This record gives sequence, C-alpha cells and structure tokens, in this order.
Amino acid sequence: DGDGCTQTDTLHLTIFSPANTAVTVESCGDYEWNGQTYSASGDYTYEHPDAHGCTQTDTLHLTIFNPVNTAVTVESCESYEWNGQTYSASGDYTYVHLDDHGCTQTDTLHLTIFSPVNSAVTVESCGNYEWNGQNYTASGDYTYEHLDDHGCTQTDTLHLTIFSPANTAVTVESCGSYEWNGLTYSASGDYTYEHLDDHGCTQTDTLHLTIFNPMNTVVTVESCGSYEWNGQTYTASGDYTYEHLDAHGCTQTDTLHLTIFNPMNSAVTVESCRDYEWNGQTYTASGDYTYVHLDAHGCTQTDTLHLTIFNPVNTAVTVESCGDYEWNGLTYTASGDYTYVHLDNHGCTQTDTLHLTIFNPVNSAVTVESCGDYEWNGQTYTASGDYTYEHLDDHGCTQTDTL
Repeated sequence: DGDGCTQTDTLHLTIFSPANTAVTVESCGDYEWNGQTYSASGDYTYEHPDAHGCTQTDTLHLTIFNPVNTAVTVESCESYEWNGQTYSASGDYTYVHLDDHGCTQTDTLHLTIFSPVNSAVTVESCGNYEWNGQNYTASGDYTYEHLDDHGCTQTDTLHLTIFSPANTAVTVESCGSYEWNGLTYSASGDYTYEHLDDHGCTQTDTLHLTIFNPMNTVVTVESCGSYEWNGQTYTASGDYTYEHLDAHGCTQTDTLHLTIFNPMNSAVTVESCRDYEWNGQTYTASGDYTYVHLDAHGCTQTDTLHLTIFNPVNTAVTVESCGDYEWNGLTYTASGDYTYVHLDNHGCTQTDTLHLTIFNPVNSAVTVESCGDYEWNGQTYTASGDYTYEHLDDHGCTQTDTL
C-alpha cells in the first residue's frame, strides 16, 4: 500500500458441479420417469436445477418389452387339459403367466368340447336279434363302440330281451321321468303292463321304477378380484352355470350369481418442503410409500405415494465492508447479523444469514507551520494551503487525511 506494506486479499470460492445421473431400466408395456410415461425403448434425458441451482441432466436408458399374447383354437372330446387345468365345457379360457422378460402374458384357449351322445335302445325279440352286424340269442345288455361325427368314441347300449316267452320284469332308474309302454312315469313305484306276446299268450311285464330329481342349486356370492367355483376362476360379475352329474348320474345345473369388486388402487405424486403427512403418517424423506386398507366393499386396496421432499439450503455469508453494504436490495451501515427469508427454486422457505462488519475509516487532520517548504507523505509543499491525502487504512477502506 502507500506505506510500502504487503497486502494480501483472499477469495473464498466454492464451485458446484452438477451430478448428472444415468439409469438403465427394463419395463413391461410402459415406464413412468419424472412425471412422463414412455412406451417405446430409447434413451431419454431430463434437465432440472440441482440443490445449488445448477442445471443437472439425468439420462434414462429404457428397454420396453411388450408380451406376445397367444391364442389357440381346439376341438376335443369330453375334456381337454391346458396348462395343468382340465376343461370339460366349451368356452374361451385365459392363462396369465410371466413371459421370458417377466412381463404378464395372457394366452387364450378357444375350446369346443364334443360330448358323444351315447344312445340306449331296449329291444324285445323272439329267439334272436341282429344289432350292428352281430346276432344275439340271449337276453342281456350289449354295447357297441364307434366314432361319432366328431371322431369321439360313442358307446351305444342295447337292452335286449329274448322271449321264450316269459313274463319280464325290468328295474329302471331314471332322471325326472320315464316312459314305458306309451306311458310317462314321474314317480317311483312298481308298474305292470299286460299284453299278448308274439305267441298270443298273456304276458305281464313289471317295471320297478326309481325316479331321481336332480337338486339344482343357486348361490349368490360377492368377492374381491376373482372367485373360484367348481375349479374355474371368474374375474367378472355375472351369472354362471355348472352342469354335472349328481350321485344318481342325472344332469344337475347349478347357478352362481356373482358380483366381483375390483379395488381402485390409487397413486399420487407429491412434492413437499421438509415433510409430508399422508394417511396419519408423517414422512421426511423422498421415496415411494404404500397404504393398504379395506375399501367400501371390504376388499384390500393399496394406494401409492410418490413423494419428493425438498430441504431448503440455508446459506450464511461473512462480509467486511467499508462504510455500508448492500445485500438483497437493502443497504446496511452498522455491523451485525442480518437474515433474508425467501422462497427457493422448489418454493420452500429459505433463510440466509449475513454476518456483517462495517469499518468506518478515521480521517485525520494536522495543522503545521513551516519555514520555506514542508514535506508530507512524500510530497513537498512550498505554499500555504489545505491539502488532502487519500490512502487505504488497515481494513482496506479509503481514508482522507487533511494538512
């Protein structure tokens, strides 16, 4: 400085380098990243200010897998096994599983079940009877197996009575009703029929009849997501029927009145300052959180919170200044600690602090009488007058001395 002393000035400098991130993701169908949904593979970037206000560029390397759902059409006799499940009724069936990429694949089976119509014939004959190329001479039940129009094995039955002549008795179990000798019977019991045989003899035939009436059942069900009934899983509301043979071999038709409730799982994306309260829980860290509860139908509903927490960075600066100092639009003339409250880039309240020291230079004045001339601060004066000398004091402030 003007006194020949070495002065050292210091710069306290902080450089922020934004941390650009890169993430590699494989997803099924689509993928959501930074509020944007992507349905095609590719490289995507997202620019945003980091905590220091610097521009940060993040990169997403995305691969989208789209599952290949297959469909097959099958015709089968009586039943068909598909993916470990045996189906006995025609219909469209689906099989949901994970493909090679772990994506949900839904395969469809268009199934037609052919149930062969096995016929039964009751014949009374004298001496012998020819049936399907075979000659029978004794009373009995005979079967004939052949392929029907759909290539399924059909078994026809011949109930054969050979008269020599004699009174016959027949025991029958039937579903719902039974017709015998032109009469229809709907109640169990023993019935007789008198007629002349082929030889003109009075023949009395007897029917020991048991009538079975199938008990068709009806059930009303409410279920969450899906419901399994008779080995079949149903995912949609509706009326469904199941035909099967009861203990007596009669066709029984059961009915299911089904209501399926599908819980509405919700998702919400929130940005908050410092903390966020959700469903009675206070969260202080960014992340994905879930809340499992029962909906109005008693089904398990899972809600998701995608939460980003911003924590404002309060700054502090120490300053020494001469006379006064301007900070955030205000001019300060006295030493002290001052704060400035404002919203940061995320809208959060940030409080900055100024530690301020004000130096006021001490200007000196000296009165001198001298003969001929006078030297002052390296300058020689030969005339009377008022003279000034400006220089930096110990704090680097401009000081003006007067002679």
